[in-house]
Amino acid sequence: MNPVYEFLDAMRSAGIDTDYVPQGTGHIERFHINGDKAGKKNGWCILFLDWHSVGTFGNWKTGHRHVWFDKRNKPTTQDRINIQNRIKSGQQKRDYEYKQAQLKAGIVWRNATEANVS
Repeated sequence: MNPVYEFLDAMRSAGIDTDYVPQGTGHIERFHINGDKAGKKNGWCILFLDWHSVGTFGNWKTGHRHVWFDKRNKPTTQDRINIQNRIKSGQQKRDYEYKQAQLKAGIVWRNATEANVS
């Protein structure tokens, strides 16, 4: 079976029902979870397909998150450490990008002028 579809099966087994198909870029992907309000993208995933097929996914609304790996290519102890480091690195990158966006929004807000409502 294709690792992307195995990943999707794991997502659905964890209660994340979506029509979205992950791209497997190793970057965070946001998507709609069926049953959530239209337009909401509460689902997220990061899927690596280049080395060991491994990924993490979750639901920002509920706070649930899960880790998945392709069981046909069982990782060694060192592989698991490397996988955890990749996931942690991705999370740190995401946190950094959020912080940068927060700082930029603060600058825009401080430099904004009042709207003329007349």
